[in-house]
Amino acid sequence: MKDQRMKRPCYRHLALGCAMGFWLGAGPVAAPLSGQEVYEWKGGKWVRAAKPAEGTPPGELTLVRQLFQDGRYKKTVKAAKKFRTKYPADPGYAEVCLLAGRAEIKRGRYYQAFEWFEKQLDQNPAGRLADRALEREFEVAEAFLGGKKRIILGFIRVGAVDDGLEILTRIAEHAPGTNIAAKSLLRIADYHYQKGQWVEAAEAYDLFLDLFGKSPEAARAMLQAAQATYSSFRGIRFDDTPLLEAEQRFRIFAESYPAAARKAGVGRMLKQIAFARGEKLYQTGRFYERTKRPSAAAFYYKQLINAYPETQWAADARTALRLLGEVEPRRPAPTTEAQGNPAGGGARKQFSGTVRPPPPPATRPVRRKDVPTRY
Repeated sequence: MKDQRMKRPCYRHLALGCAMGFWLGAGPVAAPLSGQEVYEWKGGKWVRAAKPAEGTPPGELTLVRQLFQDGRYKKTVKAAKKFRTKYPADPGYAEVCLLAGRAEIKRGRYYQAFEWFEKQLDQNPAGRLADRALEREFEVAEAFLGGKKRIILGFIRVGAVDDGLEILTRIAEHAPGTNIAAKSLLRIADYHYQKGQWVEAAEAYDLFLDLFGKSPEAARAMLQAAQATYSSFRGIRFDDTPLLEAEQRFRIFAESYPAAARKAGVGRMLKQIAFARGEKLYQTGRFYERTKRPSAAAFYYKQLINAYPETQWAADARTALRLLGEVEPRRPAPTTEAQGNPAGGGARKQFSGTVRPPPPPATRPVRRKDVPTRY
C-alpha cells in the first residue's frame, strides 16, 4: 500500500501547474514544477503527458518555465536568449519573452525587462499575452518614477525618470483607447503634478481628456488641470495668462460638475483669481500713470471695474479714474514694449478655452476584455 500511494501523482503540484497553464492560455495542460511530471486533460481524465524533448521548442520552453519557477532568474534569461536565437518565430517565443522580462525585474534590471516585453509586443502585438506585457511595462515605468535606477554597461546605475515617462507613452501607443492606455497617460499627468511641473501637468491632463473624456477619471483630470494652471502663475510681476486660463478651466469644471466643484472649493478659487487679476490690472494701470500715459491707465482701470467689480482693486480703480479726470480710455499700441505685461515676465501661449467638457462621471469608458495580470 505504501508503494502504491507513493506512485500517485501529487495533486497539489498538479493543481498549481494547471493554474499556470490556464493563466498562460495554454488550456488544460499542467506546466511542470521542478521535479514534477507533466499531466494533460485527455479523454475526460488527467493523464501523464509525454516529456518535451530537449532541443525542441516545447522542450526549451519547459526549461525556461522551470528555471523561472525555481527562482533561477539569471539562468532564465540565458535560456530565453538561447530560445530567441534558435526559435524566434515559434509561438512559444511570446511566453519566453514574458518570463525573461519578469526574471529581469526580479534581478532589478528594469530597463532590460522592458526590452524583453517590447520584443514580445513587436512580434505579436495582439497576442494572448500582450496585455500582460503591457501591465509589466507599466510596472517598470512605476519603478523608474519611484526612483529605481537604470543599469547600463552592466554596473552603472543612472536615474531613469525620463525613461519611465517614455515607457508610459509607449504603452499608450501600443494599446490606444484601452484602459491601460488611459492609466498610463493619467499617470504621466499625475507625476508632473506631484513634482510641481505645472505646465507639463496641465498639458498631460488635456491630452488625457481629449482621448478619454468619458473616463470616470475625467472630472479629477479636469480639476487637476485647472489647479496646475493656477499654480503656474508666478505673481503679478509676471505674465498673467495662467490666471486667465485657470479661470476658464474652473468655470468649465463648475458647469460640468457642479457638485464636485462645490466640494473642491472652486468658488473660493475663482475669488482668489479675481483678486489676483484685479491686482494685476490695477498695477498695470498704475504703471501707465507713472509713465505719463493716462489714456492707457484709464483703459486698464475700466477693464478691472468691468471684470471684477466686487473686489477692493475695483474700488481703488474707481478712485484712480476720478483722479485722472476727463480721460478717454484707450488700449496701448501693440508695438509698445511694455504692452500686455508691463510689470515684467515672458510671453505665454494663451489657453484656447476649448477643452471639451466630459459627460457625467457615471459614463464608463469602452473596455477591452479584461485579462488577468497574475502572471
